[in-house]
Amino acid sequence: NVAVHWDQLLRFLALRLGRELGAAVEPVHSRKEAADPSLRITNLVAELAAEGRLTGSIRIPDAAGPVEICADLRASRLFISVDLDAPKTGRAKTRVNWVLRQVRDASASTRVDAFVARSRTSMSESLERVREDPMLLVEDPNKELRSFRVTGVYPMGAKRSGSGVKTFIGSVLEAFD
Repeated sequence: NVAVHWDQLLRFLALRLGRELGAAVEPVHSRKEAADPSLRITNLVAELAAEGRLTGSIRIPDAAGPVEICADLRASRLFISVDLDAPKTGRAKTRVNWVLRQVRDASASTRVDAFVARSRTSMSESLERVREDPMLLVEDPNKELRSFRVTGVYPMGAKRSGSGVKTFIGSVLEAFD
């Protein structure tokens, strides 16, 4: 039941944003999940049981990439993120400054991850600290920064019914906006 309602909430977010933008905003599903919707629910249930998280993605036309949404029920936090390809030219610090310009109006608590080519790990720091020292995201200036992940972290409402930001649905809607 929880997985079904989560999937419905993602569709609602997409429809609501699509209405505001006048564009076809859609939840992202794998080909297998699109062909068999029950597989999507099975995957959500498995992830919820194993990791205590509900996840999903929403594709917005002409956006840098799909918006990833994660409700971590164990941590009572919502994570809204988007992955951005780094510019192909410039030094590492230049690329970090580029991403800082892209998120100029984001809150200081936003997290920024920098991914290096051919590496499985990333450097991660709060936007506030990166604004002070862009080199915090650069482990080795000689390695090419490939991409960035910008993540907003929000508190999750605990109330199950009613309306407002203290509810789970209200907190997801506010965080997504």
